[in-house]
Amino acid sequence: MVYSFGGGYFRGQDRGGYYSSYDREIVEPAKFDHRKIKLENSPQRSVPGIGPVGEAYSSGFRVKADTLPTRVRYQDRRKPLDIDSFSALTFVSPHARDVIEQIEPGIHQFEPIEYRRSDGEHVADMFMLFVCRRLDTVDRTHTNMLL
Repeated sequence: MVYSFGGGYFRGQDRGGYYSSYDREIVEPAKFDHRKIKLENSPQRSVPGIGPVGEAYSSGFRVKADTLPTRVRYQDRRKPLDIDSFSALTFVSPHARDVIEQIEPGIHQFEPIEYRRSDGEHVADMFMLFVCRRLDTVDRTHTNMLL
């Protein structure tokens, strides 16, 4: 089951490089803020038995596609990784999307986004991944967490 992914190069690993915030950024729309992403179905903001949802991008529910970015400026000369994450979002390649769909078909939301260099060169067609599964994994008889 897909729960979450993270990705990126790390200092000293994989050919000695890593992604930095200067290598990529969301450029369309300008001044994009991931906190402005909206749920596709607003009544899901608080679900009985599940509790408050929090930020839409990590809620476990589908989001409105019209609130999402469409283009990333990607400066790294290396090919984008199959799983990439920055600006609180997760981006996956078509290959990664296909693998996830084989394991859990039709569950997760994939929205297209284009990676381009600042000179306009097309780098890759990627997808934003929104994991659309919520699990309540609290053992209510043994927790000391305030519910």
